[in-house]
Amino acid sequence: MADVPEELIDQVMKSLADDRYKWRTVRGVAKQVNAPEDMVRHVLKVKEADIVQSSVPSTKGEDLFTLRETFSANTSLGSRFLGALKGRAR
Repeated sequence: MADVPEELIDQVMKSLADDRYKWRTVRGVAKQVNAPEDMVRHVLKVKEADIVQSSVPSTKGEDLFTLRETFSANTSLGSRFLGALKGRAR
């Protein structure tokens, strides 16, 4: 896949930072930024150091993502530690 435009990376990161949501699906982010889901997945891969994937999928079975800083701010130290042990906080 070709390189992702910096503008799309910024839009995806802003979408993940949207304080109306604790976790986001690829479908939801793609709809918000008006981009194909495969491009959003590529951005998530490129920015994986800044993103956490939930160990629990959505009620529809979709993967859930949030910014690492949001995850840290909304999760207790004990929960983050247990999540890391389970491989949740990548």
